[in-house]
Amino acid sequence: MSRWTEKSLTQAELKHASVRGGVITFAAQLVKFILNMAVTIWLAHILVPEDFGLVAMVMIIVNFFVLFKDAGFSVATIQQETVTHEQVSLLFWLNALIGLLLASILYFSAPFIVLFFHEPRLLEIVQVLSLVFVLGGLAIQHEALMRRQMRFRGLVVIEVLGLLCAAATAVLLAISGAGYWAMVWMQVVAIVVRVVLLWVVMEWLPSLPSLKVGVRKMAVFGSELTFSNVIQYLSKQSDQILLGWWSGAHALGLYSTAMQMLMLPIRQILAPLTRVAVVTLSRMQSDAVGFRRTFLLLVRIVAYATMPLMASLAVLAEPVVKIFLGNQWLDVIPIVVILACAGWILAVNNTMGWILMARGQGRRMLRWNMMMAPAMLLAFVCALPWGAVGMAWAFLLVIYASRYFHFRYVLAGTAITLTDLCRAMLLPASLSLCLALVGFTVVQLGESLLAWQTLFVSAFGMLLVLLLGLFLLAPLKREWAEIGQLLVSLKERKELS
Repeated sequence: MSRWTEKSLTQAELKHASVRGGVITFAAQLVKFILNMAVTIWLAHILVPEDFGLVAMVMIIVNFFVLFKDAGFSVATIQQETVTHEQVSLLFWLNALIGLLLASILYFSAPFIVLFFHEPRLLEIVQVLSLVFVLGGLAIQHEALMRRQMRFRGLVVIEVLGLLCAAATAVLLAISGAGYWAMVWMQVVAIVVRVVLLWVVMEWLPSLPSLKVGVRKMAVFGSELTFSNVIQYLSKQSDQILLGWWSGAHALGLYSTAMQMLMLPIRQILAPLTRVAVVTLSRMQSDAVGFRRTFLLLVRIVAYATMPLMASLAVLAEPVVKIFLGNQWLDVIPIVVILACAGWILAVNNTMGWILMARGQGRRMLRWNMMMAPAMLLAFVCALPWGAVGMAWAFLLVIYASRYFHFRYVLAGTAITLTDLCRAMLLPASLSLCLALVGFTVVQLGESLLAWQTLFVSAFGMLLVLLLGLFLLAPLKREWAEIGQLLVSLKERKELS
């Protein structure tokens, strides 16, 4: 049993495992991104914005409860340098108990959710989705131990299989005329498959709980992290809560779908890196130089992956919406443009959490989120009269107005300076603006083109600019070569047993 908790890695093994894990999970994330996009596009052509809005109303509440399901114990298991089988077993039973409690609370709170949103159809949706917490709590520590052991290949296989089963369920139900229930049962199937596979693959069984195993430090860290995540979630999701309450399912459906178009690619990129980054940086806390170099490398990867994508989406929102969502979603175009501009810096901003989690500074994260929550809530309340478009503008303004202070706050006490961070983002930001200029030019000069023609010509022009930049611009070529050489050299090392 203890082999899952007591195995330690050398520095060479750690570097190799972290980068190998990044390569594996990035490949899997590409598959997951394609599957998620395909299902979303399919459902968008069958369902209407109101269906998306109904599910979005419930998912706001469900995702809030998800914050408590983990209780920060999974990160605590990963973050600690040493952890025993008895400690993880106690955390397992705590997570299981919390999951059962959350399921009960959510199930019986369904009538109150209906009253808040003035939507009776939410009752059964909430009660069905409460089932995910019963099973979800039984696999949190299994997943945490796999991450601790850097078994990323097994994790991504589980995630992809779960998504495939969930996607197949959603498509079949949508075709059969189930409406918004297709999206509801997609969530349930995904968690059921994930939990079953984690138990089958992990081979770890918890022992009976014992309260005298020294988890107080882990519990404190977990509680601070959970409270911080709660504050952050309420502040960031208050836009959708207020919009659903004020404007109803249709407006929320437009806004939540636009937000999904923004966050889906960002999450698919950040998810694998977060898993690798938190583990790797946690083990490098005593190596300031290595910590700095590794973090800045990860920031460059995030910036190159997201900044050009978000800038391109901002200028090509109209053809993208027409092709992938259909003409019934034309009202979402201005919302997508605004949110894509916010997404340009949002992914890099999210990397700040890696530093705080890796250094065990849950309380510091909590302080920042408590400072930001009132500002975000005030901005969203002021934006209510302008509906979904006003919410998008409020989100954009809050993101950019707070970035300087956020970066300075998180980087204080580390070897990383604000100048280091800006330099890491400089080339990706410049490249993204060049690509956006190409797309904007095509849109303006090709007004007579069909949507797919505009998208095709823009993509071709952007690819051409990217290739020219790689061949002609020495700084860009050097930076990409540095990242590529590091990944290749570490990937070729002897694979961990």
